[in-house]
Amino acid sequence: MRGYGDVHPTVAELRVGYLPVMLPHPITGELTEAGEVLMTECEVVATYQGDDNKAAPTFTLGYGACFGHNEVKAISMAILDRALQKGMKDGPENPSEDPEFVLLHVDGIDSMGFASHYKMPHYVTFQSDMDRLRTTQQKQEANHE
Repeated sequence: MRGYGDVHPTVAELRVGYLPVMLPHPITGELTEAGEVLMTECEVVATYQGDDNKAAPTFTLGYGACFGHNEVKAISMAILDRALQKGMKDGPENPSEDPEFVLLHVDGIDSMGFASHYKMPHYVTFQSDMDRLRTTQQKQEANHE
């Protein structure tokens, strides 16, 4: 995350809660609640991406989920999800877009520290991104007309 990719998202949703564990009943086969598990999930909105086909810029999403109350891990997973999507589509330009690199490095100490700042409010930068996106889309529509 420190210089290995250009995804700097805004946290859209960050949730922690208990989810039911559903298993098939051994006799009836119907799903039955066997217990609960604490989960953390995160959705991030990444900066808009244009492509070579002159498509209108847009925001993209990343998603992460993990067991327990671990917001930093869920945020990191969501960011990596978004980075890996770009790498799968266009080929990796940065190490964070390469699945092999990510799998080899994902569970170290560095995966926790820098991600903590994403929990802080990013309202101003997100509003700025929204303004830029609207302006770019309007200019692009004007050029097509």
